Amino acid sequence: EALKLWGLEYDTHELFELVKRDVDYYEKTGGVTLSGGEVLLQADAAAELLKLCCEYGIHTCVESTFSVNWSEIDKVLRYTRLFITDLKMADSALHKKYTGAGNELILENIKRLTALRPDELIIRIPIIPTINDSEENLTKTAEFINKELCGKIDRLELLPFMRIGDEKYRSLRRDYPMDYLNYDRDIFMAGLTEKAEFFEKCGIRTVINGGRKK
Repeated sequence: EALKLWGLEYDTHELFELVKRDVDYYEKTGGVTLSGGEVLLQADAAAELLKLCCEYGIHTCVESTFSVNWSEIDKVLRYTRLFITDLKMADSALHKKYTGAGNELILENIKRLTALRPDELIIRIPIIPTINDSEENLTKTAEFINKELCGKIDRLELLPFMRIGDEKYRSLRRDYPMDYLNYDRDIFMAGLTEKAEFFEKCGIRTVINGGRKK
């Protein structure tokens, strides 16, 4: 097990043949989501695959950082029924500190999308203890959704921090940058419920980890 296979290359028609195999499953539970990495770095191929899905009657979704030019989003817009994106930090300076880039482009793309396609966007916040779980960040996020987007999203999802990246870092012989983070899981999850209730009081439909709608 010295080597691990992380992916295969397909052209869009080959991939669509795989997609079609589970069409009965999609009809019962939803559809097809293109994710990543960053799927919109391959926007032309993504659009072609999404078009094939739409023509076949399969519901389509794109999960993206939205840290791309609008022209890339526009390529898949016609063939995408639902979008998912993260809003990690409301403050651009802090966003740059922790991700390496500001969030101005992301926020602008979110505003542009909701103006064109209201209620067809899920915003996710990966809640990380001591990083973005402050009252200030959550308040600014709620203000952005209500004031800048007029609340026109499908829902807000709060994703609890998990150490799922630890194994990947070790396989790459790199130090895991969040290894220092120690916290009580039970207290953290209880706090997550309180955060969900805060957003609900702000009039924002909220779920935790994609679970049952409140």
